[in-house]
Amino acid sequence: MRRNSAYCAGVLIEHGVEAAYSQYENTCKALAPYFDVKPSDQKKVAAAGGEDTEYFAALAARDNAASAFAKMITLQPKNLPLDKLLPLLWKACPLDVDFNECKAVYGCILKLFQVNAAAVSPHIPTVVNIFSQVLGKAQVAMEVRQHILVFCKQIMQQLGDKLQPSINSWPADRKAAFFDFVKGTTPLPAEINDSAEPTHHKTASDAAGVHKPSGIAASLSMSSLSNSKQPQSPQQQQNNSAAGGGGGGGGGGANNNSPFK
Repeated sequence: MRRNSAYCAGVLIEHGVEAAYSQYENTCKALAPYFDVKPSDQKKVAAAGGEDTEYFAALAARDNAASAFAKMITLQPKNLPLDKLLPLLWKACPLDVDFNECKAVYGCILKLFQVNAAAVSPHIPTVVNIFSQVLGKAQVAMEVRQHILVFCKQIMQQLGDKLQPSINSWPADRKAAFFDFVKGTTPLPAEINDSAEPTHHKTASDAAGVHKPSGIAASLSMSSLSNSKQPQSPQQQQNNSAAGGGGGGGGGGANNNSPFK
């Protein structure tokens, strides 16, 4: 139900355009709790034969909520409280379940670097960290990953030395794969379709394609690199929760995480 409501909110935002603007605040309030996903209960998983359907559903709802937020930001990139919306978007990335929403979410991020670089440039290490986890994910459309790769090449060419401390904190295998992709020594994995995931109807953003990241890196500011936090994977979130940590995505759905107060 939560997943369907988030998906429908995204459709209404995309197709309602100006008519939906007045509902952005209410939409943000309604969807913000979807970004707080409780860690998977391993005992419940074992009892259910290896699958935690509640956790899967919560991740799917978060992916669709992220897509709805991305569509709002894409339509109104300069008239939304990005300082409050972007941290929620990072919490949901990289998308875990509904890869059909990758075009909207990652396309939104790429567009932001073109139309509102000042708002997103302090988060460059977070964005590159997210994209490093997307490049090798064959479930994500090749077109999306190709545009992400262009962006990563530009960023590394312009800002690689400043990003290196952040990149050094990644797992060694992901770091090596990222540099292989960026240098062109390893091609992106061929796209695969996950038959377990339903295919949504094509939307206006599908027809328009992903926003191309041409000329992005030249206009970026790196003044806030040291303050940027790295997003955590669901597994890292689970480990932090078990250890008493406060990683992203560890709260309960009842938390009031709304970007509008």
